[in-house]
Amino acid sequence: MGLVVQPSAVGCGLLAVGYWLRADGCGLLAAGCWLLAAGYWLLATGCGLLAAGCWLLAAGCWLKADG
Repeated sequence: MGLVVQPSAVGCGLLAVGYWLRADGCGLLAAGCWLLAAGYWLLATGCGLLAAGCWLLAAGCWLKADG
C-alpha cells in the first residue's frame, strides 16, 4: 500500500515554499494556499500529509509576514 500523491497537493506544497521565501504580500498568498490545502485534504487519499505540510508552511509564512 503506497502513498497516493496528488499532483495538485505537490503543487500546493511547492507554492507554499515559494510563498515562504517571498516577503511581499505573503499573507494573502498563504491564505490561498490554506484554502487549497483544505480542498486537497478532503479530495483524496495520500493527500493529507502533503496538505498538512502546506498548512504548516503557509502558517509560518503568515506569521513571518505579520512579524
